Amino acid sequence: LSALVFLFGAFSLLSQSQDYHPTKLFVKFKQTTSLENIDYAAPQSFSSKKLSPLQLAFKANKVKSVLRAFKLKSANLAKVYTITIEDSAKREQLINALKKLPEIDIVERVPVYHTFLTPNDLHPNQWNLLKINAPQAWDISTGTSAHQNSDCGSVGYSVKIIAVKSKLSSTTDNSIQYAYEGVEYAIAAGADVISMSWGGGGYFAISQLLFDEAHSKGIVLVAAAGNDNESDPNYPAAYNHVISVAASD
Repeated sequence: LSALVFLFGAFSLLSQSQDYHPTKLFVKFKQTTSLENIDYAAPQSFSSKKLSPLQLAFKANKVKSVLRAFKLKSANLAKVYTITIEDSAKREQLINALKKLPEIDIVERVPVYHTFLTPNDLHPNQWNLLKINAPQAWDISTGTSAHQNSDCGSVGYSVKIIAVKSKLSSTTDNSIQYAYEGVEYAIAAGADVISMSWGGGGYFAISQLLFDEAHSKGIVLVAAAGNDNESDPNYPAAYNHVISVAASD
C-alpha cells in the first residue's frame, strides 16, 4: 500500500513573494548546546537568578515561548525550536541578538506560504491550462477522489491518499501558516509521496533540514515550480531532494 499525501489543491497557483509569520522565528541550536540552557522560563522568574546571554536576549525581546519545532525523532531536527514573541516589532531585533550568540547555529523567520484555489488569475503565458481545457474541467469539478474497483476513475492501484490541512480554519485568505508542520505530519504518517501545490520565493535552511529528513526515509517529494513564467526559484520546489514540476513547450 502506497500513501500519497496532498498538501492542498492540485490546481493551486503559486505566489512568488515571500511572507513571514510576524511573531515567530525558527532557531537551530548547535549540537553542543545544553537543553538546560534552551529551556525558557517566564520573564518574571528572571529577577531571582543570574541570566545567561541567551536568556537576556529572550527577556529583552519579550519572548513568550521556546518550543521544539518538530516532534520527529531526528538528530538533525532535535535542536530546532520555534520562538514566539509578544511584540512583532521585536522580531528583527531578536534575530540580530541571536545571531551574535555562540550557541546559535541558524536563526530564520518562519515562512508563510500562499496558494490560490480558484482559477481567477489565469495569465496568457499559462498556455498549458488552455491546451488541456482546464477551464472547461473546472466548470465540472475542481478536484477528484479516486477509488479502486469503483465507477470512479482511479489514479492507481492500492493507493491511499491523505489530505493534510496546513492552515487555520479562521483564515479565509490564501495563506498557509503551517506548511512545514503539514510536511512533518505526512512524514510521521508514513507517506511514500508528498505532493505540495504551494510555495514562495525564499530559501530557508531549517526547511531543507526537514526535506533532508523526508528523503532519508525514502519519501518522494514533489512540488509545483510556479506559474509566473519566471526564472527565479520557487520553494519548496527548488530545495534539494524535491522534484520540481513544471510545464514544457
